[in-house]
Amino acid sequence: MNINRFKYTAAALPAVLTAALLVSGCGSGESNLETGIARLRENNYKSAGKHLERAVYQLPDNPAALCNMGITCWKTGRNKEAISYFRKTAQLCPDDPRPMEFLARVMMDMQNWNEARSALVQADKRLPASSRILTTMALVEIHSGNNAQALSRLTQALETDPTYAPALYNMSVLHRDKLNNREAAVSFFNRYLKVAAGDPHVRDLPQFLNRVPPAAAAQPVPAKISRQPDDPLVAEAKKAIEKNEFDRGLDLLKQAIRKNPANPVPVLELAVLYDKYADNPGKAVDTYSRFAKQFPNDPRTAAVQKRLAEIQPKVKRTAAAVPARAKPKDTAGAQQAFQKGCASQSEKKWDEAIAFYNEALALDCTMSDAAYNLGFIYKEKNDLAQAKQAFVKAVELDPNSSKMRYMLAVVLSLSNENKEAVEQLNRILRVDPDYAKAHLLTGNILQAENDLAGAKSHFIKFLKLVPNDPVAKNVQDILDKMDKNQPAGR
Repeated sequence: MNINRFKYTAAALPAVLTAALLVSGCGSGESNLETGIARLRENNYKSAGKHLERAVYQLPDNPAALCNMGITCWKTGRNKEAISYFRKTAQLCPDDPRPMEFLARVMMDMQNWNEARSALVQADKRLPASSRILTTMALVEIHSGNNAQALSRLTQALETDPTYAPALYNMSVLHRDKLNNREAAVSFFNRYLKVAAGDPHVRDLPQFLNRVPPAAAAQPVPAKISRQPDDPLVAEAKKAIEKNEFDRGLDLLKQAIRKNPANPVPVLELAVLYDKYADNPGKAVDTYSRFAKQFPNDPRTAAVQKRLAEIQPKVKRTAAAVPARAKPKDTAGAQQAFQKGCASQSEKKWDEAIAFYNEALALDCTMSDAAYNLGFIYKEKNDLAQAKQAFVKAVELDPNSSKMRYMLAVVLSLSNENKEAVEQLNRILRVDPDYAKAHLLTGNILQAENDLAGAKSHFIKFLKLVPNDPVAKNVQDILDKMDKNQPAGR
């Protein structure tokens, strides 16, 4: 059953919800599953939960049971459980985008925009060029204050399907409430009316128009922009950025600009990369300015100019207050000190090793391995505060290193900062879903927090990845105990 809903509360720029209930299959729990889905369709969440909970117990690997139980938990405010069910469904159905879309909606309700964005990126990989997913991605960007990126996503959604009503409506609201562009807001809303003529919300037209701000003086009407052909370099760059491979993404976007200087897309993507990912506001300002100057009639230029107005003062203050970072002074000397630190560490001469690693960092402030080894030593000394500081430094220097981020998660867990530890582990698993140790640690943390469904999912994944690991038997014992302690026929 597909229930396609989208709200029209303009002030909130609501998301598009496709509550697609996955089709049930045969099995001993089919009756509970079918009854649970029927109750869910009636919005009787209490009764649905009872039947679906039994179905999940009887059909522990059935995606329909898990996903619909996740929907029930979400609708009743049990977000943590819903997240666990949707993640497990996503693992069982690697080609279906809907579990990741549901997960994103839970994250949006929790105002966790980064996790929502991550879930939608995964959904987009499973179903590329979906107007529904692109529109929801735009709403996440709007709530995150990234109006230029939101405009880009909605533009992509309408390039895919020019008659997609939710994208047209939210594009009109974006121009009305965020970009202060009366002409564009009215134009998109009129396009929306044509494709949603039978919708009861059409009667809201006067209220919508009354909320459109007055036209700005001498504001040009955007010219019709012809769609640029898809650039494989830009597509490859976006994939690299999603994997936190920012240097590669940067190089690919520059190649795309050199190849086709008249294409605005790589210029805008490069500006967003500098702004949101590379933490280089100076370059962001330069590239946004280039976009606005080179493409004045592009419909995204208004959002670009607004972003420029937001970050230019910050760039000026930073330039006045912060001197340029000193370059590494002595790479060869730093490497020598690092080797001495390794020798002392192998002999468990902790204080001597700490001195050498600090010397290495003083000579080369980019040496992430020195910070990483410092974290290990402080952990051995049971100085968790210093260990955390060292691993944070290591991750800052090498954000793409899963092993460094994993050790930061270990120390956070030991410090009872479980929420922060799981956040780091999730970042690892988004990039490297087969990182077995991250699954094991996540399982341990979730088990301690009584999220047994989530813990079980990660423990099973761990065993699939490394069935002969020395701790595999212990993990299997934990799973067996979970199954034995599961109440029957709830």
